[in-house]
Amino acid sequence: MDTTIFDLATIILECSKSALEEDCGYAPDRACVIVGPIPWDDCCAGQLYVTVDRVYGSLTFPDEALVPNTCVVPFTAVDFTVQLMQCAVTPSDDGDPPTCKELAASAKSVYSNARALWKGVQCCLFEQRDTYEHVMRNQIFIGDGACIGSQLSVTVGINDGCVC
Repeated sequence: MDTTIFDLATIILECSKSALEEDCGYAPDRACVIVGPIPWDDCCAGQLYVTVDRVYGSLTFPDEALVPNTCVVPFTAVDFTVQLMQCAVTPSDDGDPPTCKELAASAKSVYSNARALWKGVQCCLFEQRDTYEHVMRNQIFIGDGACIGSQLSVTVGINDGCVC
């Protein structure tokens, strides 16, 4: 049976969860494969999402094919986003800003989690290199209000051969 895009998203999600559990001692309970923009609705409980940004044909992975005839395009390339969110430290009830020690602990957590995600997805997909090719695109650190975390972009190439 051929691997579907959903199968790949699930593999990436499970690899991410396993890496977080192994390297950081936990993984968020809210870990989902979703469609569309990633919601920031429950970051303080922790959330891990995988979504597909786009799918395109590739003659030479990971480059996008710009030919109209899809019968000559051997790869289906899929751009995934993996996002891990957690609660940021916030001012105290008295309005005092977080201490440098609290901010440093929060930063350490975000950076440790980001490294675990990178390593987990990279190693997991590398183990399946006979089936897929992949490129880790970038990892950015995000934050807004009480939510902080990291976002990883990865492109996976499925060698379809001629699909016509």
